[in-house]
Amino acid sequence: MNQKKYSISFSTLLLVAILSAAICFGIVYLLTNIFERQQEARSTVLKVVDIDDNTSDPAVWGRNFPLQYDDYLKTADMIQTTYGGSEAIPRTPTDEDPRDLVSRSKLETIPQLKRLWAGYAFSKDYREKRGHAYMLTDQIYTERQ
Repeated sequence: MNQKKYSISFSTLLLVAILSAAICFGIVYLLTNIFERQQEARSTVLKVVDIDDNTSDPAVWGRNFPLQYDDYLKTADMIQTTYGGSEAIPRTPTDEDPRDLVSRSKLETIPQLKRLWAGYAFSKDYREKRGHAYMLTDQIYTERQ
């Protein structure tokens, strides 16, 4: 009887061992990560102050979420940056629009936009973007209404 002998080289065995170890390490890492995320989901947030659905004051929310509130306060800065931003332009407040600072009008910067957007609301009032802190004020007092 002739039996074929298969010889496996040392380098092949080493490669299989390393590959098996890497797969085992990956599975253990994945399971550990999943377990940690499940534990995070079970933990509750430390509440400094109770907030309900009717709380709209950002300062109250800021007591529970100080990092996010700090970022929110930074959106009130009106400075021109390399990546956008808006410069504060002083204006005289009126009864219809009590704002004393606004951002630059894009319609004054690029006059062709008035003709391009004729008939659309943007042809009346289109300004540089301001931070989230000004969002509601800018929507209430726009000339586009």
